[in-house]
Amino acid sequence: MTQATSVSQDEIDQLSDKTKPTKKRLRDRYRRSGRKGKTTKANSKLGDVGAGIKQAFTPGSTACLILCLLILVLIGWLLFQGAHIYASLGRQIGQSTLIDWQRLGAGVVEQWPIPVLSWLLSRVLWVASDILHALQITVYGLGFILIFLLLQTGEIAPSAIKNSPALSKSIIRSLRSFKKIKTQSGDSRLIAGMVDDYNAYYEKFMFNLRVAQYICFLIDAAICVSFAPFIKGGWGQWEYVKFSYNVWADTDWTNVMRASIAVFFLWLACWCFFQVRKGVRIFSGRVNHG
Repeated sequence: MTQATSVSQDEIDQLSDKTKPTKKRLRDRYRRSGRKGKTTKANSKLGDVGAGIKQAFTPGSTACLILCLLILVLIGWLLFQGAHIYASLGRQIGQSTLIDWQRLGAGVVEQWPIPVLSWLLSRVLWVASDILHALQITVYGLGFILIFLLLQTGEIAPSAIKNSPALSKSIIRSLRSFKKIKTQSGDSRLIAGMVDDYNAYYEKFMFNLRVAQYICFLIDAAICVSFAPFIKGGWGQWEYVKFSYNVWADTDWTNVMRASIAVFFLWLACWCFFQVRKGVRIFSGRVNHG
């Protein structure tokens, strides 16, 4: 026989009263520790962000960043000057009325209910419309300007890929994932050559891109020399001035400048931009961020 132990209700109430403060203290301690942990994590994140900003904007990286912005402005001006030759070519090829760009909708954008954004975008459209009006673009000229942009893309693309670690890494990964075929004993010379061509199919991409770059340079130079003559009055005047040619008086220096920009200096400005952007990453310690 087991003897039952009886506990009175008063003893149960007393025990409950004793445990209540303990539960309350544990609950409060848990809440404080939770808040403290969240605060510590938040402060840690803020500290990491501050350290990242401080590291990103070192004196060297800041100077390179400012130089990058200046070079971008220079590239825009060079594009404007180089496009003059192609816009003029469009006016020479066929008779067409000038495109009236109006203000590219700047007045409509200015009425948007977003004050700062509408003002900034409207000013950008105003400047863009002034540039387009200055080029005096016809319908034919618009087509030739698109050709000019296509040629410049072909001239700059190899340098852009070479100076982009992220893009180069992506290309390398794609090329490594390509499964090549091995020649077998008894394969004829034709089959062996086809296997070699197959294995080098994608690896020839950069080589072909470099060939396309040279072709774009040649086409660009030919158009500039043909339709932006370096002699005032055109190449037909050479017969009259070849025996008394005065470099400073008879040379059309505007065409010389614009042709040099389209063929060489625009590419050079982009190359300088890539190098300065490389300096931004080096000085900021972000060399592994592509």
